[in-house]
Amino acid sequence: MRTLLPTLLGFVLAVGLFVGAPYVGSSSGVALAQPDSTSLLQIERAFRFADPEVLLDGATDRVDVIIFGQGASYSRAQAVLVLEDFFRRYPPRQVVFEQEVLAEDRRSMIGRYWVVGGGEEPIGVSIRFRTNETGWQLRGIRVSRGGR
Repeated sequence: MRTLLPTLLGFVLAVGLFVGAPYVGSSSGVALAQPDSTSLLQIERAFRFADPEVLLDGATDRVDVIIFGQGASYSRAQAVLVLEDFFRRYPPRQVVFEQEVLAEDRRSMIGRYWVVGGGEEPIGVSIRFRTNETGWQLRGIRVSRGGR
């Protein structure tokens, strides 16, 4: 057991360094963030279940919400109402976030949103975050036609 301990500790340290790496290069030249499973799953689940309260959990005091080119900077309470209306009009059939892009104090998640009864063309969704001393905070939500 004593001889396994240094090997086990080395393995745990190596895995921790690999998992904690800030980003991985892609063939497109864009720096892709390592998936932050908490944020990614929380955002994806909130969209899938049309839950603006969960979506805006941890958001900044004001959130930019732009839906099909129309929007503004809203308080969290106002943003919840705007997103409730969006989810009522465009209930989710499927939601997939495909990419996270990281740049110093900013981060974006990019995905597609299929509407119940909306055919095969997805709606594009992007989420913007900013960092502060406590971590990442959701800063903006953009919904656009055309899958991106």
